[in-house]
Amino acid sequence: MRIGDFHYTLSATGNRQGSDALRQILENPGDLHLYLTYHFLYQSGTRIITLSRKQPLPIIYKQIRPMYIKLT
Repeated sequence: MRIGDFHYTLSATGNRQGSDALRQILENPGDLHLYLTYHFLYQSGTRIITLSRKQPLPIIYKQIRPMYIKLT
């Protein structure tokens, strides 16, 4: 998987359910919002990448330029 300049290799031997679900989300037409968040239950510095069809609340959302995501 490639997100901008970041590359991550998905495990070929693991459960494909997660990567198949991600592929389905990315291949469906329409706007898709990607944003970075965190949760107080995880250790400090942990970040969560969230994909959503709905734009998040403006209080937690800072729009950036489009980002290209490619599953390889």
